[in-house]
Amino acid sequence: MAARVLIVDDDRLMRQVLGDLLRENGFVVIEAVDGREACERCLRASPDAVILDLVMPVMDGAETCRTLRKQPQFRHLPILMLTSRVDSPGTVNPFTLGADDYLAKPFDAEDLLARLQACIIKKNAQEALETRARDYRALLDISESIADSVETGQILRRIVRKIAGHIADIERCSIAVIQEDGAAGYILASSDDDSLRELRIDLGNYPEIRQVIESGEPLLVTDIESDPLFDRVRHLLIDRDFNAVLVLPVHHQQRVIGVMVLRARRERPALSPSEIEFCQLIADVAAGPLTNARFFSHLRRESAALRQAKSVLEDELRIKAIYEELFDNASDGLVAVNAAGQIEFVNRRALEMVGLTRDELQGALVENLLDRPALRRAIVCWRSGRGEEEGGRVRFDLVMQTRNRGRRCFSVSANREPVLNDLTIVAFRDVTEKRRMEAELRQTHAHLAESNRRLRELDRFRAEFLNTATHELRVPVTIVHGYCALLRDSLGNALNGSQREFLDAAFESSERLVDLVNNMLDLSRFEAGKMRIDMGPNDIVDTVFEVCHDLGSIAEKEGLTLRIDPPPERKALFDRQTIQRVLVNLLSNAIKFTPAGGEVRIRFDRNEHELLVSVEDTGKGIPAEQLPQLFDEFTQVGRDDARRGSGLGLSICRKIVESHGGRIWAESRPGCGSRFTFTLPLA
Repeated sequence: MAARVLIVDDDRLMRQVLGDLLRENGFVVIEAVDGREACERCLRASPDAVILDLVMPVMDGAETCRTLRKQPQFRHLPILMLTSRVDSPGTVNPFTLGADDYLAKPFDAEDLLARLQACIIKKNAQEALETRARDYRALLDISESIADSVETGQILRRIVRKIAGHIADIERCSIAVIQEDGAAGYILASSDDDSLRELRIDLGNYPEIRQVIESGEPLLVTDIESDPLFDRVRHLLIDRDFNAVLVLPVHHQQRVIGVMVLRARRERPALSPSEIEFCQLIADVAAGPLTNARFFSHLRRESAALRQAKSVLEDELRIKAIYEELFDNASDGLVAVNAAGQIEFVNRRALEMVGLTRDELQGALVENLLDRPALRRAIVCWRSGRGEEEGGRVRFDLVMQTRNRGRRCFSVSANREPVLNDLTIVAFRDVTEKRRMEAELRQTHAHLAESNRRLRELDRFRAEFLNTATHELRVPVTIVHGYCALLRDSLGNALNGSQREFLDAAFESSERLVDLVNNMLDLSRFEAGKMRIDMGPNDIVDTVFEVCHDLGSIAEKEGLTLRIDPPPERKALFDRQTIQRVLVNLLSNAIKFTPAGGEVRIRFDRNEHELLVSVEDTGKGIPAEQLPQLFDEFTQVGRDDARRGSGLGLSICRKIVESHGGRIWAESRPGCGSRFTFTLPLA
C-alpha cells in the first residue's frame, strides 16, 4: 500500500514541485497551507510522513512540530523540516523541536526521497518493535493469568478479553470447543457477553469454523459481504457489527479441539500478519485450558445426564406410588386384566362391591366370575364396541351376582387398547339405584307426555268452543245493545227516573258485553294464528288523528283535555287497523280513569331503529305491585271501580304490538298518573 505524505507549505509552487516529485515515486500526497491545517489533516488522514516548512503564517513549522509531538499517536510520525538558506543559522534546531531530519531549500530531489524513505522505514521499525513488545507483554499477562488460576473458564475469559483489548477494532473475540463428531460446538468464553457461555452453536451455520476444522489452518476473511464462503448463511448476518473474520485452530495432539474467532470492524478489514501471528500464539497457549475445559465439560454433561436419569427415575417411582395409591383408593371399582383374561390387580372398592377377598379375586379368570348371560353380554358388547366413547373406551351395563348384596347392575368401562404389560383396565360402578330411578323417570316422562297431549287436546277444544261461543254470542249481544241504544235515544224524556235508570244500566251492561265478546273473539284469533297483520309504511300521525277524532267528543264530555305532541318521525312499519285498536284501548283507559279537569297527552320519541308512542294521563295511577301483571289476560286495575272492563284489552294490545316486532310497557306513580308506551319499527 502506497505511503501517504503530508506536504505543509504556504508556497503553492513549492507544494506543487514536492507533490509532483512524490507522486512520480509512488507516494500519496496530502497538502496543507499552514500549521493549523496540518494538525487537522493529521488527525483526519493519519499520514505516514510529514514534510514541514519552517516559516509559515498562522502557525509556523516549529509550533506545528511541537503540537504534533505532544499527541501520542504521532510520536513516531516522520517529520522532515524544510529550511531556507537565508534563515538565520543556529536560531532554530529542528531536532530539538522533534523533527526527524531537515533539508535546506533548494533541495536535492534524490536526497529528499532517500531521507523520506529512511524516516518511514525507521517509523515502521519502531512501531513493529512496540507492537512486538506489546504482544510479549500481553502474552506474559496471559501466561501469568493461567498460572494464577485453576478455573479453566476464568482463564479463557481472561484470554479473550485480553485479545479484544490488545488488537484494535475487535468487535468480539470468542473461544469455542468442538464436539468430537464435529457437528456442533460450545462457546466457553466471549469478550463482550458472558451470557453466551455454554451456548451451543450448530456448525452448519458457521462455514468459516467448519473450514478451519477440516483444514487445521487459520482462516482470514477480509470481506464477508463478497466472500463466497458466506453465500449460504449471509442472510443470518443481517445485524452484524463486523466486516472481517479471523478463525484460528486450537490443536491438541494434532487434532483441532476448538477455535478462536475474532470479528473486526475496520475500514481496511485485513488484519496484519503480525496480528494473526500473535493471535495464533495465544490460541496455542489456550490449548491446555481448552483441553481441560473439554474434559470437564464432558464430565459435566455425563454427570448432568446421570442426575437427570436419577431424577426421572425418582419421578417415575413417585408417580408409580401415586398411581398405585390412586388405583387402590379410587371411588370406582378397578381391575387390571391381562391378555389371558386373568385379574392381576384389584382395588379395595372393587372388593367391597362384589363382596370377595383380594385372594379370591386376584389371579381369578373373569369368565369364572360371571354367569353365562352376563359373560355372553360382556363378550357381545366388547366385540361390537357398543357404547364406545372418545379415548378408545367401551362402556356398557352388566348385571352380576354379588356375595353380600345379591344381583346388582354395574356400569362397566374398559380401555380397548392395552396399557403396560398388555393390561386392560376395567372400571365398574354400582348403578342399580340409578338405573331404577331412570326407569321410573322414563315412565313418569311417558305419563307426562300423555297428560300434555291430553291437555293440548283439551286446550284445542276450549279454543274451538270459545271461538264458536263468541261468534254465536256476537250477533244477539250486538242486537240487544243496539235496541237499548235505540230505546234510550227515541224515548228520551218520556221515561220516568226509575225507567231511565234501568235503561241506562241495560245499555252499559250490553256495551261491556259487546266489548267482552269482541275482545274474546280477537284473543281466539291470535291463539289460532288467524289474526291478519298487514305491515307497511304508514303515517303514525294520520292514524293517531283518526282515533282522536272518534274519541275527542268522549274526552270533551268527560271534561278532559286531549293533546298530541309533534313526532320526530312520522313514518313507521305497522298495520293501521290493529294499531288503531291499540290506540283506542290505551286512550279509552286513560279517559276512563282520569278525573274531570285532567289531561290525556300523546307523545312521540325515537331511537336508532324504533318509533316510541306514549299515552299519558293525569289519573290516579296504578299501584307498583300491579304493574308486572298488567298485560296478562283478565287482569284489571281497580276491581272496585264501577268503570272496570273485561281485563282483555291490554293483553290484546301486547299481542298486537309484539306481532309488529315491538314492545309495550307501563310506568306509573299512584296519584300522579300513568304512561303506556309501545314501539314500532321505523319505515
